[in-house]
Amino acid sequence: KDSMLLKYSSGVSDSWGVVVDQARRPTDAELRRNSRARSAVLHVHRKSRGTRLSDLEAKAGAVLNWAPHHIPVPAEQRAGCDRWGAGAGKKKKKRDETPEERKARKKAK
Repeated sequence: KDSMLLKYSSGVSDSWGVVVDQARRPTDAELRRNSRARSAVLHVHRKSRGTRLSDLEAKAGAVLNWAPHHIPVPAEQRAGCDRWGAGAGKKKKKRDETPEERKARKKAK
């Protein structure tokens, strides 16, 4: 069977990664014992060693001449604008002003 894993996995070393199991809901017995468990969801993440998909894709991409995948960055973010960052939409505080901005604000008063 020609799968990507069999074809390109030689030379790809095993490394640590995270395996995510399916989310688990409480059983009927648990719901009878504890009514607050209705909204409970258990997410299990296990640390495991094996062939990571990103390593396999990199190896196959080099062999198959795939173009590198780049996530486009908006022009506002490239230009250093904080519109898309953590401070997006927040009013600038006086302590964040540059000395030039502080002088301009004082002159405007």
